[in-house]
Amino acid sequence: MPAVQIPCPNCESRMSFVVSTGNGEEGIVRRRKCNSCGHRWYTFQEHEIPIPACYVTTSDKKPFLRKKEN
Repeated sequence: MPAVQIPCPNCESRMSFVVSTGNGEEGIVRRRKCNSCGHRWYTFQEHEIPIPACYVTTSDKKPFLRKKEN
């Protein structure tokens, strides 16, 4: 996956880098620094929870539903 260039909230430059990365309660927290103006800020990335899918005998992929259909 290519790196995502987050624009600086101070000067809008896309020349920034990640200073540190950590796991928060709801996702990944990244501390970033702008190469142009030196501004530092945090970005948050939420964890994605995959939704299960069921494969029926006809090989059709259908979304998983907790309530059974008749």
